[in-house]
Amino acid sequence: MELYYTFGDERYAVMVNKNEDGYVVEACGQTYHVKYREVKPGFLQLLVDDKMYKCCVAREKEFRHVFFDGGVFRLKRVDRLAAGGAFARVSGDITSPISGRIVKVNVTEGQAVETDAVLVVIDAMKMEYLIKAPYAGTILKVHRKEGEQVDIGARLVDVKKAGE
Repeated sequence: MELYYTFGDERYAVMVNKNEDGYVVEACGQTYHVKYREVKPGFLQLLVDDKMYKCCVAREKEFRHVFFDGGVFRLKRVDRLAAGGAFARVSGDITSPISGRIVKVNVTEGQAVETDAVLVVIDAMKMEYLIKAPYAGTILKVHRKEGEQVDIGARLVDVKKAGE
């Protein structure tokens, strides 16, 4: 099955085929072997090429916020004529993949961060979600503070990618 999504201003094609063990997913010239288990609606455990991941998918109108491996991806399904491009990590603003309460803000404006540094921790339904830096860079703006409630898609932190 061919699926097409937009992420930011880019368009992406994803091929998903079911096999006897799960799914084969092709995206951006890469092939992944995926098995999944839905823990509860919107919460998945994914086994991707023998590595376990937690994934959360939340809906916001026509968009899907996908929280995967510390990254937050805001995707919109589009029709086949809009396909093309390659997957990229979030650039600029980091948004919340889930509604919850901010329990920790680990960064301040002007601070340098490395890839996968934990920026913000959100508590939702008695689970903590670590919002990580998708790349090395500098914190431009922190939009939220500890104890604050946030909705899906709420802007948390702006990060300027190193070298830009």
